[in-house]
Amino acid sequence: MQWLIGCIVLAVLGVVLGLVFRGLRFDDPFITYRYAQHLAARQGFTFNTGEAGPLITTAPLYALLLTLPATIGIDIPTASYWTGSLALILAAVLMVTLFWLAGRGLTGVIAGLVLLAFPLEWLTMGFETPLFTAVTLAAFVLVASKRWVWAGIVGGVALGLRGDGVIVMGLLALTAWVSAGADQANGANGADRLGVGLRRASGLKSALRVLAASMLTYAPLGLWLTAHFGSPLPTTLQTKSAQAMSGLTGFYAGTNFPQGAWLLIQAYLQQTPLFGLVLALAFLGMAWCIIKAASVLWRHTPVSAVSTPTIMPVLWAIAHFAGYSVIHVAPYPWYYAPMVPGLASLVALGMDGIGHMLRRRWPEWFLAPAISALTVITLIPLETGLASIGRVTSGATPPQPSEIAAKVLPEVKVDSYERVGRWIDAHTPPTATLGVTELGVMSYYARRHTVDFLGLTQPSQLGAIRHGDYLAGLLRTQPDYLALTNWNALYDSNPQDTDWFRALYSPATRFEDPRFWGTPMTVWRRTQAPVTESVMLAEGAFDLGDGWQVTGVAVSARTVLTRTPLIVRVRVKAPTAWSSVLSAPEKALHPDGSRALRVQPITVKRGDGLPPVSRPIHRQLFSAGDEVWLDFPLLPYPDARAGEYDISVRWDDGGQDVVMGRVTVP
Repeated sequence: MQWLIGCIVLAVLGVVLGLVFRGLRFDDPFITYRYAQHLAARQGFTFNTGEAGPLITTAPLYALLLTLPATIGIDIPTASYWTGSLALILAAVLMVTLFWLAGRGLTGVIAGLVLLAFPLEWLTMGFETPLFTAVTLAAFVLVASKRWVWAGIVGGVALGLRGDGVIVMGLLALTAWVSAGADQANGANGADRLGVGLRRASGLKSALRVLAASMLTYAPLGLWLTAHFGSPLPTTLQTKSAQAMSGLTGFYAGTNFPQGAWLLIQAYLQQTPLFGLVLALAFLGMAWCIIKAASVLWRHTPVSAVSTPTIMPVLWAIAHFAGYSVIHVAPYPWYYAPMVPGLASLVALGMDGIGHMLRRRWPEWFLAPAISALTVITLIPLETGLASIGRVTSGATPPQPSEIAAKVLPEVKVDSYERVGRWIDAHTPPTATLGVTELGVMSYYARRHTVDFLGLTQPSQLGAIRHGDYLAGLLRTQPDYLALTNWNALYDSNPQDTDWFRALYSPATRFEDPRFWGTPMTVWRRTQAPVTESVMLAEGAFDLGDGWQVTGVAVSARTVLTRTPLIVRVRVKAPTAWSSVLSAPEKALHPDGSRALRVQPITVKRGDGLPPVSRPIHRQLFSAGDEVWLDFPLLPYPDARAGEYDISVRWDDGGQDVVMGRVTVP
């Protein structure tokens, strides 16, 4: 009865929160929606129709599931939001069930409340994350109930929803191994060699059953993705890794996964210092887990006595944190959501520990009111976070992205992105191509072939991105239309005010939203043929100074036209004895680690005649011997003198002047 009442309370609370936050939308899930959109329209399981392309959704199974409502006319974003809301309710109920299996039903209700009320969970609405969380917790319930095959099947579904399911599969197998071995130990003499062998054999058999069921469940999807894309793994991981190397993250430049977690904690503490109580209870719960683990290792306490079901979400959080920290992907706030069930478990276990201490010192009648009051106080900082989300969804202007507080609040850019996408859909030819920085919402509503400049749709540009070059994707594709924000247009550069850019593109329309940090958004139309040719002029190994070399120069055209941008491509090579860690003198000269490289075509006899162009080279992003192409676009002067021009390359702050290759002004 306690279990049923707790589940009803959680269901009512979840439905209320779902109705309150139904305006929540985020950009990234729309990448997955676009796959479902195309498949429902019988245009293939692809991001851009008419081409296979890379697999850039991290949730292929979720995209397939969303195809079902799409085929009967249900709006995909709406279907995804309510799927996430119901999945979050289910996840909270499953948390209660895990604790109920461990004989701690009321403590499980607390864990379910913390999970359901935690603001970060609602910042994943529209993502596959809520469903992934619910499926994972369902697998934990099944493995705690010793239903090895069913646990493996559900674990295979989790793997289809997210690649993180590999962690889940490992935990399921480990739990089965330990739990089955412990059960066997109860019927055998622990000091007997035969008993030890039975434990090991039973545990291994159970773990293998879990893994086999998981892999057989995932196999059809994995084989289909391999046949379709060449690999079941999305290219997103390598893209996010490249972005992390260049400093681009969902927080601040160069933020790693542990630092991102600390920033989230700071943001919640800024909302209310009472969030410290949540952390204190979690630390108390972690201490309980450590004590119980120690009792198994040193006192040989049976594993079944340490409430394995309640610890599984904690182990999941630890493994998730460790895994994401090790692979060095660019962190984003929603990457931390799978850790919330573990945090909720720790908070509930911490509160349970306080209950045990109170029971020793206070009468029984005092215990229930005290725990109830502590629960209410613990939920206050979570309710504060939910209220902050509600204010933004109701029209309040969020803080600027530079403020820590913005990291735990919804995005308001989605409205502007939708307006851009719908305008593109209504005012451009069906064959038009669109270039954007953030890929999701605009591509979904534009229904056009879309490329991004952060490497998702163009894995060939990841080398440039690793070296901090986000301009390369634009220059090498030059789509028919561009949609760029006024600030942070290409992460570390904004070409919209340059002469060469305005020679290629003219503004078509703009959209303003005072709540959006990137306002106004401008849609640009390309007004002349793309300048994407690359003609090699010269190759060799020429000293640029300080061990750097120029090894090649190419141009978009040998003959320069005064109204057409000229793109000079320079191949540079880092010193073979090079460290990305700058010395103290180098840091003094170049505090941000960059150094400006200058390129200019100069006439053979009469001096300068075409404009120079400089751009920063992020030297700290180079490894020893790295060799990369860098693009230098320029617009010739209207009265450029006729003649032959040599290409000059040098550091702005001194060094060798490398002259190689020649172009002609007729």
